[in-house]
Amino acid sequence: MDSALLGIYATLKQGFHKPCENTAKLYADTKDYPTLKKAEKILQVCKEQGIAVHPTKRKDLPPVLYIKGDISFSQKIVGVCGPSRLDDSAKTALCAAVKTAKALGYTIISGTLGDSETLTRKYAVNTVAMLNDGNFEPYSRAISEFYPGVPPLKPYFNYKNELLCLLCDIIIYTKEEKGSRSLYTRDFANSLKKQVITLIEDDAFAPPPPPDGLSADERAVYEAFSQKIQDYDLIKVKTGMDDSVLSMALFSLVIKGVLAQLPLSRYEMIF
Repeated sequence: MDSALLGIYATLKQGFHKPCENTAKLYADTKDYPTLKKAEKILQVCKEQGIAVHPTKRKDLPPVLYIKGDISFSQKIVGVCGPSRLDDSAKTALCAAVKTAKALGYTIISGTLGDSETLTRKYAVNTVAMLNDGNFEPYSRAISEFYPGVPPLKPYFNYKNELLCLLCDIIIYTKEEKGSRSLYTRDFANSLKKQVITLIEDDAFAPPPPPDGLSADERAVYEAFSQKIQDYDLIKVKTGMDDSVLSMALFSLVIKGVLAQLPLSRYEMIF
């Protein structure tokens, strides 16, 4: 029997967000024909809507994912999440991070609501929407564990975020904000030992006084750090330096051991 059909059957029998290592065995053990007929109808709807049914064959994933559009899994996958509302500094940092990930050819995945997701789709037009329901119609590229027509229910919000973490190699978390629901996603990614990049850390950060012997440009860069990790574009905005002057000052601070250069055009203060 078709593996996609068996995967849909397993989802219908077990419920969403539950793996099934052997869908053929599950069918052989249960042989629920009404459920099989429903699975056949779902598969037909997916074909009519141009949605691929992708058997995952992974122990940590639901048995099938529903995929709309041409999505590459051969390169690194970057997921974006964060609070619903972002201030200007977080928006600037996210813009630079997304542009860098796009330039590197990474596949970028994000949810569909909030500032983090809206800005990600703006600066990476091929962003893949991670859905918490089966409403594929508004998106040219989307992934969901929910087949077409499934409504958004409260538990599905976390299901969506957990699936994003499971699929991605890197998680870009825009801004640490106490009480934000997005912290759940970051903590879940950390529990999976994923690489999590937090663009804006806790606002309580207070840098130590600048080291002795810094030039005027180096001191200006140092004083632009309102977080332990700062994005290049945000430093540029705060200092008003052109690229050549800023790059030289950053290079000098890295050489002196004051800063460390990180992926995605970011710098970390060392103290």
